[in-house]
Formats: sequence, structure tokens, C-alpha cells
Amino acid sequence: MTTHHPTDPSITTLSRTEIAQVLAAAHYATANPALTPLVIALTLACQDKNQRPEAALMTLITSAKHSEERVNEHQQ
Repeated sequence: MTTHHPTDPSITTLSRTEIAQVLAAAHYATANPALTPLVIALTLACQDKNQRPEAALMTLITSAKHSEERVNEHQQ
């Protein structure tokens, strides 16, 4: 379970399970070159907006949908 440091709320600690999940996802992503652009975009989104990966991924998906809708509108 993710917790915050008792005296410094800017420090977040992860459980062993969360660390294992992150390592497994990172291993899978780096082993699959097709995912490299997504991994880079997700990493940058996490850093830029200080978001957790799942929130950053949803933001990327939402922005991609809006971009696709704008392209479709211009093509019609």
C-alpha cells in the first residue's frame, strides 16, 4: 500500500507488491520495442504533471482522443 512519510508528505513509499508491479511493467515495456514511445510519453507525463502512472496514462488517452476528434473534424 502506498503511504506517505510521517514527517514529510512529499515523500511517498511503496509496498513490496507495488515495487514488484512497477519492476514487472518496466521489464515488459523495455523488452517490447513497440511500447517504447508510450513508455517515454508516460514517463514525461508523470514527471511534468507529478502524476501517478495510471493517472498520467488516462490523461494521455483522453488527450489522444481529443486530438483524433479534431483531425477527423478537419478532414470532413
